[in-house]
Amino acid sequence: MAITLAIVASLETLLSLEAVEQIDPERRPAPPDRELKAQGVGNLIAGAIGGLPRSSANVHAGAQSRLSAIIHGVLLLVSVFALTSIINLIPLACLAAILIFTGLKLAKPSLFVAVARQGFAPFAPFIVTLVGVLATDLLIGIVLGILCSVLLALYANLRRPIVLAQHGDHYLLSFRKDVSFLGKVPLKHYLQQIPDGATLIVDATRADFVDHDVREMLDSFVDEAPRRGIAVEVRHQVRTQARAARGWSMRRAATE
Repeated sequence: MAITLAIVASLETLLSLEAVEQIDPERRPAPPDRELKAQGVGNLIAGAIGGLPRSSANVHAGAQSRLSAIIHGVLLLVSVFALTSIINLIPLACLAAILIFTGLKLAKPSLFVAVARQGFAPFAPFIVTLVGVLATDLLIGIVLGILCSVLLALYANLRRPIVLAQHGDHYLLSFRKDVSFLGKVPLKHYLQQIPDGATLIVDATRADFVDHDVREMLDSFVDEAPRRGIAVEVRHQVRTQARAARGWSMRRAATE
């Protein structure tokens, strides 16, 4: 239970930190590590009596410094000890209305519209997280949102990492992003479309990583190219794989 609470509190803190940075008029950054350390110390000290952050309230009140959080905490402490009898007279329906109003300010309908306009990729995890939190709890909702984001990221990386363009007998083979071993199948399909006597340009400018199997297949094609009368040019080698880059350069020189 303690581990679960620690994970939930940490995730909630980081999410709240990001939300506060977005609503802060001056866009002041806050280090996440410092936030987590402060929350850990605060939970150790205030664990017995409870703690409730009010960052958004400070922002909307026009707070300009970290002193506002301390003053806010002091006012809450004074209210609990000095105004207990008055606070107990507040109807729960009024408190519920305040919570609903605060929630609407943090998650305005315009926010949903803005995220929806960004496309399906950012909107799907947003909705999955929201539904998961409302249907289960905060931890499960966030985990579901993270899993949704991971699945969408995998789908995006598997979707056409290599593109082939043709202009006459000239072909451009572009690596649009990092190419994993799953890019071997489309690469093989594209290389089979290169006819004898053609000119092939391989552009790996936007790829920081190319799987070994993909490089091997491309190297084999480059070795075979002179026999078929194909001119191969590698315009940019992968920066993180110097050895493979040197190999590509040597094969390109031999082909030319």
